Amino acid sequence: MIPFPRIVLAAALILPAYAQTEDPSVTLQKRPALLSIFNRKDKDKDDVLSREEFSEGKHADLTDEIFDKKDKDLNGVLSAEEFIKNPGPEIHFQAKDKDKDGFISLDEFLVKSDDPVKAENTFIKRDKDKDGKLSPEEFSKSLKN
Repeated sequence: MIPFPRIVLAAALILPAYAQTEDPSVTLQKRPALLSIFNRKDKDKDDVLSREEFSEGKHADLTDEIFDKKDKDLNGVLSAEEFIKNPGPEIHFQAKDKDKDGFISLDEFLVKSDDPVKAENTFIKRDKDKDGKLSPEEFSKSLKN
């Protein structure tokens, strides 16, 4: 007997699950800070986050877009694994860019800001070319700070 069929079968079982993982290096053990945030947000301790639990805190105005992007299995809740995966700054950018012109205006940037003065200062600081709008590159830097 040739062991080839077993290898093919193992690959058929393993590769689809691996392909669904956006970043195989991201595991719950490697992201204890995010797991801690997940556990704090999970108010009812059912090991998943509802949309309401997820929406509490920073960037609440981006909740729907980010939640939908993270909810890979489309079951309406986020598991810890789904929660720790970062959707990337492009999702935040798309959510803020309400008029879909490819830039974020000051008005768009300030929507639902907890501290408009601080947000405006951040906007001005990140608007490197001083054109009154943030490009995706300028905006992604504002998420890191």
